[in-house]
Amino acid sequence: MVCIPERILAHQLMPVFLFLKLFRRYDKVVFIDSDTVVKADLGELLDVPLGNNLVAAVKDIVMEGFVKFSAMSASDDGVMPAGEYLQKTLNMNNPDEYFQAGIIVFNVKQMVEENTFAELMRVLKAKKYWFLDQDIMNKVFLLSSHISAIRVERLSW
Repeated sequence: MVCIPERILAHQLMPVFLFLKLFRRYDKVVFIDSDTVVKADLGELLDVPLGNNLVAAVKDIVMEGFVKFSAMSASDDGVMPAGEYLQKTLNMNNPDEYFQAGIIVFNVKQMVEENTFAELMRVLKAKKYWFLDQDIMNKVFLLSSHISAIRVERLSW
């Protein structure tokens, strides 16, 4: 098991994909947000078939709501409705393909082969996005993502 110092993980400006380089020797990496309650065996996520897809992730139902109700986005491309933002900024024509970054299985082996890290950094440096790392991953992984049947439930407190 690899432990990352909390001071690194807590740094607000460090997108999740930057520390993926630390795990280059692994075929897959499972990333789960710290505010996620896990009620099942995480090992099952390693069995999610990826093929040549770079990630397996869960559809973002929050973004679905933003698109449905025309929530306004803010980025270097200006202020615009969420659906327009997805099309113009992320080149995403189907909002159902937008995934959330709270639970992701990364195909690190494939990412290394395709030098995806360089592309992630290029896109990161290009402009400011609405949802920093999540939008960048959706843009870069658009044609190589798998919206998985990973079961996610929202808890009501």
